[in-house]
Amino acid sequence: MNLRPVDWDMQSQMRELYLRYSPHCSALHFSTLYLWQQEMQISVLLESDFFAVHAEWRGPDAWFFPCGARDAVQRFLNHLSECPTAQLCYADEAAVALAGEILPGRFVFDHAPQDDEYLYAISQQLALRGGAFRHQRNDLNRIQHMRGISCRALSEATLKDAFLVLDGWGAKKNSATADGLIGADAARRFLEAFGRLDATGVLVYRDGEPVCLAAGYPLTHECFDLALCIQTSADYGFSVYARQQLCARLAKSFRILNAEEDLGLPGLRTLKQGMRPCSILKMYEGKPHGAFTSDH
Repeated sequence: MNLRPVDWDMQSQMRELYLRYSPHCSALHFSTLYLWQQEMQISVLLESDFFAVHAEWRGPDAWFFPCGARDAVQRFLNHLSECPTAQLCYADEAAVALAGEILPGRFVFDHAPQDDEYLYAISQQLALRGGAFRHQRNDLNRIQHMRGISCRALSEATLKDAFLVLDGWGAKKNSATADGLIGADAARRFLEAFGRLDATGVLVYRDGEPVCLAAGYPLTHECFDLALCIQTSADYGFSVYARQQLCARLAKSFRILNAEEDLGLPGLRTLKQGMRPCSILKMYEGKPHGAFTSDH
């Protein structure tokens, strides 16, 4: 197999295949794969009618569910089913159903809640109406009433400030808090390539100092990926305020905000559930039939 690093010469073809065949999840989007490829040891098998993502961090024979034409997906899965140590990840419900249709009985799938993607209605995130949003409303109101709060768009002019936020967040971040929506290396790659990602973002300042950054990129014509929301302060209200400012800029063009998965981290799961998703895109892991242990 001709596995290659995720690079810009793949962007157009992978985008076309993604828009035509994928469930429009964040995990399979070119930009997400480009940003995460080093931390997650990702490489891609790209052909004219499909692509498959090799996920080394999950094992030597681990792959994302392939994206592409039905016949190409069938050929790939048929080959993979002959490997007893093969793993499939980031398969949504439609992918699980497809595998059952084209190769009945060859794979067994299990829900993988750590890979579920959280979807939010941008209109709800802006309105924050009702008791379910009271904590976010309280945080937002508190930040809005602070002195010296301002907001600027992420741009070439503010990029240096964005790197300051990243450095400050990285200095305090650890696996116990896990308060960011993206890894440190992936966040740095985002800032280095934000112009090529068609990215939109906002920086929040207090007394002229940058304290929070929220940013991402389009997945489809109606869905925007919240790739990162990071802050230097321990006050979570700054992230609420930054997301609110970002949603206000997105509202005319997008309907849904995808905040990606929670990685199975309790703190991140609590945070994303607390944002009150309108829907969750469930993901599954699969193995060739017989490869699961008896407790499945």
